[in-house]
Amino acid sequence: MKKSLLTVLGIALMLCASCCMMRGGKPCGKKPAPAPEPVKLTQVQKPCANAGDSGMIKIEKMLPQTVSVGKAFDYKIIVKNMSCTALADVQVVETLPAGFEFKSAMPTAKVSGNQLLWEMPLLEANTTKELIVTGMVKDQGTFQSCAVASYKMPACAQFVATMPNVTLTKTATTNAGFCDPIVIKYTATNKGTGAATGLMITDTLPEGLVTSQGQNTVSVNVGELAAGQSKAFTVTAKPTKTGTFTSKATLKGGDISVQSGDTSSAVVRPVLKVSASAPKMVYLGRGVTFDIKVDNEGDGPANNVEIIASKPANAKFTSATDMGKVLEGNVTWKLGQMAPKASKTVSVTLTPESAMTVMSSVKAMATCAEAVTAQAQADVKGIPAVLLEVVDISDPIEVGQTETYVITVTNQGSAADTNIAIKAILEDNMEYVSSSGVTTGTLADKTVTFAPLATLAPKTNAQWMVKVKAVKAGDVRFKIVLNTDQLGRDVEETEATNFYE
Repeated sequence: MKKSLLTVLGIALMLCASCCMMRGGKPCGKKPAPAPEPVKLTQVQKPCANAGDSGMIKIEKMLPQTVSVGKAFDYKIIVKNMSCTALADVQVVETLPAGFEFKSAMPTAKVSGNQLLWEMPLLEANTTKELIVTGMVKDQGTFQSCAVASYKMPACAQFVATMPNVTLTKTATTNAGFCDPIVIKYTATNKGTGAATGLMITDTLPEGLVTSQGQNTVSVNVGELAAGQSKAFTVTAKPTKTGTFTSKATLKGGDISVQSGDTSSAVVRPVLKVSASAPKMVYLGRGVTFDIKVDNEGDGPANNVEIIASKPANAKFTSATDMGKVLEGNVTWKLGQMAPKASKTVSVTLTPESAMTVMSSVKAMATCAEAVTAQAQADVKGIPAVLLEVVDISDPIEVGQTETYVITVTNQGSAADTNIAIKAILEDNMEYVSSSGVTTGTLADKTVTFAPLATLAPKTNAQWMVKVKAVKAGDVRFKIVLNTDQLGRDVEETEATNFYE
């Protein structure tokens, strides 16, 4: 609305206190007084009542009290916005008096007849604009000029239009072991200018991943996001199998629905395989070596690999490779880490204390790997080793006297001998008298045959005795024949005795 201001108050410059100067006339009466200082004419145009601080213009004029006819002079119009509000389309109109010859204006004014017009699109609050008019009068007299200001005072109100701009990012552990947690982080960010409310994050986990509570769906209440605000949330998931798992999350609220990018988590796991081997048979007294092989057939490293092999109570620990040690009655290896598809072989040697089947049970373990077991065994057999001895008690012996031969069979081996059969063969120079021993002997055709001894334990012996009579002088031989189940062929031993007359 355009608002007209009051016209400039008529303030005339009087050259005489009691009489007027007529154009072209002379002063009447008294002598003119000395020229006074320049007069400053002030007009304040106020807005209508109750407008408060909505707008106010102050107009001041500065001009000389007297001027010379025919000589150009300047005067100023000072326009000031007294309010705290910028005024628009301000116009100042100066009406020139008759007899005033206009020369110029600074700034330039539009001239229309006897009026000057200055247009100001905007006069800022508490700012001043100075207008300078140059001209002259052609004749004597009293002159009055009036300035009128008008303006538009905008009645403005503003409002702000806002819009939320919500984004969602998702990150997750890239590589994890089967027993490691997968940390998922969601970040909701409002990059817009307005708040977003009622926001909720949902993420359906792929098969093979569940939350720490065993759920396959993640739901996070974000609530309100102010402009420029971010909220981060962390969820821990765990795998139920190995593989690569990919998913994206969704953020919704009202008309808002945005998705995160895909995230992938690769889950690996060690898978152990163990095998054990040993010779099928070893002889007692020799060590039995067990070879144990462990393989990591999985796609993840096996950490803290450990092998435990049982040690039979009646077998002594002899040695082990790779720093294997006896711990709590077992042989243990601590192998550290094994890469995927790697293998390792260790060995342990045990010495059995008796003929037996020696067996070792093996277990292989690693962090986050299922324990695996294997067994190996070896038959430990003894070796029978018989020693046959025969001695005569008296040598030489006179014909007619008796001689006793002592037969001793010793098992020097590590296994029992069975069905020990003894035969004593007499020459013609001697005559059978009697026999004794661990089994009974019978005579037939100059041969004393003893009943077989069922078994002869290792490191033991058995004895038989045969008594004969010397019937003819000579260098005679007493012969013993031995056989057992384990020997398979005869062993012969003779004892020489000198019979004399």
